[in-house]
Amino acid sequence: MITKKAVRGPFSAMSRACAVALLVLFTQTARAGENSAWEHITDNMGILYFFKPTCPYCREQSGILDKLEKRGWKNLVRVDITQSPQVAEEYGVSVVPSLWLIGNAEGEILSAHISIGLLSEQELLRSIEDVYRAWFGPAI
Repeated sequence: MITKKAVRGPFSAMSRACAVALLVLFTQTARAGENSAWEHITDNMGILYFFKPTCPYCREQSGILDKLEKRGWKNLVRVDITQSPQVAEEYGVSVVPSLWLIGNAEGEILSAHISIGLLSEQELLRSIEDVYRAWFGPAI
């Protein structure tokens, strides 16, 4: 079950940087007055994507995330675990690809781990919708 849970704890500067980067993206992309459910979702949620360059499943997941970005997904931070192992460790990531959703609920940072391993585009969209409903209620 997905719950509304704030991100708290002794995070490193790199982990905080990931969360802050997503908050900056949220702030820059928020558009007052637009009512599209997809825009509301993409304005208030971001994806932390943990990958390894040599992982074939990660390359496939990257392609799916690229498609999502082409559909208008704005807030995506890609974390190469070979370059940022401390961030992966703090999020408990030992298997890639791994996806986390980060949410911005009136300034409160929320997080949900949505996958270990490859997710199809449909599975990813379903996970995003499920987490969105848990955090923000029904889509507008």
